[in-house]
Amino acid sequence: MAHKIYQSLAAPEQINALTKSVADFLQHWIHDQELIYDLRLVLHEACTNVLLHSYGRDAGGELEVHIHIDPRKRIRLEVRDNGPPFQGPEQSIRSSAPQDESGRGLFIISRLVDSFAYQYAQGQNTLSMERVIEERAWKG
Repeated sequence: MAHKIYQSLAAPEQINALTKSVADFLQHWIHDQELIYDLRLVLHEACTNVLLHSYGRDAGGELEVHIHIDPRKRIRLEVRDNGPPFQGPEQSIRSSAPQDESGRGLFIISRLVDSFAYQYAQGQNTLSMERVIEERAWKG
């Protein structure tokens, strides 16, 4: 199993750079570009949720992304932050109305991964997102 950690500030320009770095790393393992796009999108949504809901747009704060690759099986992305606990993703998974300006993040994540879970422990939020990867999508 491969494991890589990225650290970043929870700021819009940092989130874009972070998700690009993760996508570049995944290029070494996965050749399916649509899959890499999906994983980058869920990561971007999760990191943006940290920015907006955990720290607040102006407050700043750090986040970590842990990538766990189980070759030929699955990829798990974990987004960790030290903000206040989240009140549970179950209430936040909904399809927003077209005119809504926010509220789609967890809904998008729920549609693009096979499973996800939230945990708050020892002062840290962790959102784990797992996607099973078909054999044909792997490199080599």
